[in-house]
Amino acid sequence: MGDMGTLQLSDIIYQHLYQEACLIFLCVDQKGEILDVNQYARDMVGPDLMTKITNLYDVLIDFGNLPSLEELLKDGRKPRMLNFNTVGGLPQTFYFHFYEHDSDILVLGQQDNEETEILRKHLLDSNSEANNLSRELQKSNVQLAKLNELKNHFLGMAAHDLRNPISIIQQYSEFLLSETESKLAPEQLDLLSKIRNSSHFMLTLLNDLLDISKIESGKLDLELHKTEIVSFIEKCLVGNRVLASKKKIRITYHHYEKLPLVRIDRTKIEQVLNNLLSNAIKYSLPQTTVQVSVFQSGDYVMVSVKDQGPGIPENEVSTLFDAFHTSSVKSTAGEKSTGLGLTIVQKIVIGHQGKIWVDSHLGKGTTFFFTLPILEEDLQKEKVYKSGATLDIKSNLAETIPLNILVVDDEPDQVALTSLLLGQLGYSPQSAGNAQQALEKINQHDYDLVFLDIQLPDIDGITAARHLNQHYPKHRRPRIVSITGTNISQDQCVQAGMDGCLRKPVALEDLQSTIIEIGGGIRKPSDTPEAMASENVPSSPNENQSLEKQSCLDQNTINGFKSIDPEFLNELIDMFMEQTPVLIQELRNAIEYKDSEQVLHLVKQLQGSSSTLGAKPLAQWCVQHIENQNTGNSISEHDFINQLEVLFGQTAEALEQIRDK
Repeated sequence: MGDMGTLQLSDIIYQHLYQEACLIFLCVDQKGEILDVNQYARDMVGPDLMTKITNLYDVLIDFGNLPSLEELLKDGRKPRMLNFNTVGGLPQTFYFHFYEHDSDILVLGQQDNEETEILRKHLLDSNSEANNLSRELQKSNVQLAKLNELKNHFLGMAAHDLRNPISIIQQYSEFLLSETESKLAPEQLDLLSKIRNSSHFMLTLLNDLLDISKIESGKLDLELHKTEIVSFIEKCLVGNRVLASKKKIRITYHHYEKLPLVRIDRTKIEQVLNNLLSNAIKYSLPQTTVQVSVFQSGDYVMVSVKDQGPGIPENEVSTLFDAFHTSSVKSTAGEKSTGLGLTIVQKIVIGHQGKIWVDSHLGKGTTFFFTLPILEEDLQKEKVYKSGATLDIKSNLAETIPLNILVVDDEPDQVALTSLLLGQLGYSPQSAGNAQQALEKINQHDYDLVFLDIQLPDIDGITAARHLNQHYPKHRRPRIVSITGTNISQDQCVQAGMDGCLRKPVALEDLQSTIIEIGGGIRKPSDTPEAMASENVPSSPNENQSLEKQSCLDQNTINGFKSIDPEFLNELIDMFMEQTPVLIQELRNAIEYKDSEQVLHLVKQLQGSSSTLGAKPLAQWCVQHIENQNTGNSISEHDFINQLEVLFGQTAEALEQIRDK
């Protein structure tokens, strides 16, 4: 009984050592070839142990000279501290014992518990210290925020208190100069002029300090109004033309006859224009021209202010919008700069959800560009116009474009209204009260079009749209149009995989326009797999009825630029030819790194610049790629880039011919 109990206990101990214990156990022969290992050793080294890793010295790390097996066996009870290779690539230190057993060698390794405990204590101490440092950092951040707020308060208070007396000094000096010019000596007039100029500069600086302190305090309060941008800029130019005439500088204004509306704070955007124009005047020589242009680029209105000054050194362009930055370029009449104007301008433009940048070349002048987003409803009208849709209500639209439609909204009144409007177009839509019901219905039925509310009680519309695009096959995936009362942007809807965005309350004309624009291209279940495959690959310029049969350039757009200013057209062509290869390379990199948001941004940017110059096939190729990405029908990235380069080559050739003329 005792022998049997001992055997049972040995078996238990061996099985625990072999299967469960956190100890390294290896059995090797006299040459070091591994014969057997326990589970812990397999977990440490990885699946290659005993297949590719077959010798003891393959798992022991040599940071010096490893002893031979004979030396290791001389005193098996004496622990040897050796480094053991692991699957993660980081060696771990174990204390090994080596024992002879029959003709084999048993290798047992364990970590030092005392050392592990010391390491654990150090780790806890380090973690505690890190927490203390984190708390100290948070306190410091709070203190810095308070100090920054105090600084802004001080700047605002000081600027406000100083502005009145300095304004009085300026007005008195102006009065003395105008009233006593004939009575004072030249030296006295010169002193008065210096007082006036210095007080004017100080007043400008104080105004800028007030602006920057308000902005940094988060008080960029914008009073947005619908604005017709062409006439607005024309009014802003009146006062600047007076200033420019004093230096014998001419300001020209180029624009389309009509542009979409923008929503802007007119005072703030006037401040932007005044700053850019005053800079252009400041750095321009007499008898030169400052050129102001405004045109549409994609979903934005773009404004540019170009001078014929000396240009900005390349190494200074990146810091141009930093506070208190002053360029090494000298003004042509000794005018001073506060170094805050462009910082304020940038913050105002960004506050309008626009962008601002500069293009400058030494000896060739500087051009500032900034964009303002087009009013959402104007974009929708433009899409309707481009699709060739008419605003006449078509009660039989469902016969022309038959669609299975699902309306998803948690407000019964809104569902009833949308269904009523769709009924006037001949449709009989189904409905769902939340996202879960909608997903269940879409799983059971084939819907062509889903009108989806954003604010749903269970899952928001953005999440639901992403789910549909990720988990449903192409032939089962419906087109999605959001109907929302939120301020969500068109870009956010597109990024979520939606095909359109309508605002509540929805007009019947908008529903009809959306169905004509989106519904006409929806693939029906009766389509054959061959037809579906052919639709998945966009046409190329070499195919029949392809982009090659279209002109590379819209002549109306080109002629419009020529009538405004041929030189400006050449500048646009130069920018397009220079920037497009860079955009294509950035697009290639973004695709390689699978940065889908950057890909979408770059394709939209390329589409906008192509549309501006009337490069229709190139712009359409970008639009088609965006639409295909949203519906999951995209061709390979390789084919897209190759086709992009072909179209750019054709466009560049056509632009070169125009520029040569």
